[in-house]
Amino acid sequence: DVTGVQVCALRSREPGEYALRGGIVDVFPPGSEEPLRLDLFGDTLESIRTFDPLSQRTTGNSPDLSLKPVSEVLLDPDSISRFRAGYTARFGVPGDDDPLYTAVSAGRRHPGVEHWLALFHDRLETLFDYLPAGTQLAFAGQIDEAIRRFWADTTQRYTFMRHDRERPLLPPAERVTSRALSVVPNTGL
Repeated sequence: DVTGVQVCALRSREPGEYALRGGIVDVFPPGSEEPLRLDLFGDTLESIRTFDPLSQRTTGNSPDLSLKPVSEVLLDPDSISRFRAGYTARFGVPGDDDPLYTAVSAGRRHPGVEHWLALFHDRLETLFDYLPAGTQLAFAGQIDEAIRRFWADTTQRYTFMRHDRERPLLPPAERVTSRALSVVPNTGL
C-alpha cells in the first residue's frame, strides 16, 4: 500500500493497521495513543470511538479523526519548529515566495520534503544505529558499486545546485548519513 498502512483482516492492534468489518472500520493511526473505531450506517458516519486494542472494548469518544501519510517527516509543532530554525540557520531568512518553507510552516507537505529530513530531527538514525556492535552483515549483488554511484550522483547534484536560492539543498553528508554507507565494504565512504 502506498501509504505504508497495513491491512489487518481481523483486528487493528498496532499503529499503522486497519481492519474492515461490515459497517465498522478500525484504524490505528501512526502516532496515535489509541486506535479508533468508525461506526458507519450505510454512507453515514455515526460515531468515532477510541478502543483498547487487546480487549476491543470502547474506551471513549473522539470528535474527529486525522489520518496523515506515513512518512519520516512528521509535521507536528516540534518538528516544524526544528525545520524552521535549521532552514533559517543554513539558508538565511526565507522570502514569502519560498514554497517549501511556507508549506512546512503551515503544516503542509511539500513535494520532496524528505530531502530536508535532517532539518526535522535532532539526529538522523538508521537501522545500523540499532544493531549491536560486531553484527555481521551480508550483502548480495554489487551493493558497493551502487553505493559509490549513488554517493557520486548525490554529490554531483549538490555541487551543481547548491547555489540555487529558490531550491536550497542540504549537503549530502546531512541528507544521507555516512555511517549507514560506511558499513558496506569497498565503498571508500
